[in-house]
Amino acid sequence: FWTSRPRGARLGSGLAPQISAAEAEKNMASNISIGRMVDAEEIAYVVTFLASPKSVAITGDAIATSGGNGRAIHY
Repeated sequence: FWTSRPRGARLGSGLAPQISAAEAEKNMASNISIGRMVDAEEIAYVVTFLASPKSVAITGDAIATSGGNGRAIHY
């Protein structure tokens, strides 16, 4: 079940209850190149592309969908 809020934002607000969910998400996004969290819809775009015939040249490669974070992100 996907929601409109990224999983990281939901988790981040629980890890730091003294700050708002919006502030926790802002803090977590501060090290991401695109300046915000990647949401579920954007992950779905990548999955849709990989499932399409247009991705025929991609075989066994890892596709980073972190927005430039550089670390593993689990959705």
